[in-house]
Amino acid sequence: MERIIRLRRVALLCRHFVRNLAYHRVGIPLIKKSSSQFCVTAAGNFIDIAIMEWSKLFSDKSARHHWRNIVDDASKFEEALLTHLHMSPDEMELYEKTIKLYRDKFIAHLDDELVAEIPDLDIAYEAVNFLCRHMAESAPSIFPAELKPIYDRHVSEGEKAYECLKTTGLL
Repeated sequence: MERIIRLRRVALLCRHFVRNLAYHRVGIPLIKKSSSQFCVTAAGNFIDIAIMEWSKLFSDKSARHHWRNIVDDASKFEEALLTHLHMSPDEMELYEKTIKLYRDKFIAHLDDELVAEIPDLDIAYEAVNFLCRHMAESAPSIFPAELKPIYDRHVSEGEKAYECLKTTGLL
């Protein structure tokens, strides 16, 4: 695959992750007060897609869009990423396994586990943001240098959508 196409796809995965995380976080406090199966399903789907997209970028090392396949110097990037996240390689591996466990046991399959532990995605967000900032240095027309404005825009959009559901009685 041509590099420019792969970079665009990676940037798209970063944006998809952030959008779905924002929509999920906006919806969770609202659906806890609601019996709307639509809203419960939507918020659940948002977190599942966020986890799937993050996995393509970080935890599935054989994936074509994994960060190791797009950065120029993988060892330098990894060291900088871990420093940014204040994590050791072992801590990062454990975090990746936590996300992969949820993805594999509850999204990709429905295994025998009875309780789903949805991972905290603050670290995942910071990792994606770091990846975008790093890639924006060499491909600024493709990667946003900062994800917060994109995240905030989707939070606002999600709030409006959930407000609309409230006014129609679906929430």
